[in-house]
Amino acid sequence: MHGALGSPEPVIEQEPQNGNGDAAFLPPMMPFELSVRFFLQLAIILAACRIVGRVAGRFGQPQVVAEMITGVILGPSLLGLFESTRPAQQWLFPPASK
Repeated sequence: MHGALGSPEPVIEQEPQNGNGDAAFLPPMMPFELSVRFFLQLAIILAACRIVGRVAGRFGQPQVVAEMITGVILGPSLLGLFESTRPAQQWLFPPASK
């Protein structure tokens, strides 16, 4: 599990990121990188839920509806839909963090 002198080895190999089947791999993520990415994802998701929740509340919608809308916005359905926003979505939610 650990390399020389206790240094951790890469844990997860990532899938191709460019969407057209080419072998464009990102380097493997270390456990520390995965944990930092997880807490960044969590912070962005919670902040987006609060923002969309306030907007939805003005239209009389409950918080749970806002959370579902936020999931669609941050997921591949909207953020990953356009070519210009796809790199941001793939950086924030890489396959290694799933």
